[in-house]
Amino acid sequence: MKNKLISIILIIFPSVIGFSSYLITCKNMDLYTTITKPPLSPPPMVFMIAWTILYILMGIAVAMYFSKRDKANITAGMISFFVQLALNFVWSIIFFNQRNFLLALVCLIALWLVVIYMTTEYLKVSRWAGILSIPYICWLSFAAYLNLAVYLMNV
Repeated sequence: MKNKLISIILIIFPSVIGFSSYLITCKNMDLYTTITKPPLSPPPMVFMIAWTILYILMGIAVAMYFSKRDKANITAGMISFFVQLALNFVWSIIFFNQRNFLLALVCLIALWLVVIYMTTEYLKVSRWAGILSIPYICWLSFAAYLNLAVYLMNV
């Protein structure tokens, strides 16, 4: 019963963090409609859909990874999971509330690197946990393009 409860918490936790970040930044998200954006910039609704899916995948992946703790050392993967979630949380605040596009880009690059590391750790223990993290890397790569372009077009 305890293991199922921990798994449920791990599945839900990324969505709670993402929603908390949204609540802190939602009043400033109109920024996206006022800044100069690069080609391929999606409408705001795409971000909500994508992040919802990614948070769900993140939760499932970490729960799958955590479930292997009796058979493998999962410390590095769990630490990187929490570090990336913290970086993910602060990126929105830096970008939308502080409107510091350069610092947001630095944060995003750090996030991208941590997620790549996390994914490699996941793959060592649970193939599916690693596979479920690949869309996150792809989305962060696209987000880095957008963030860099926004920085360059709005300085």
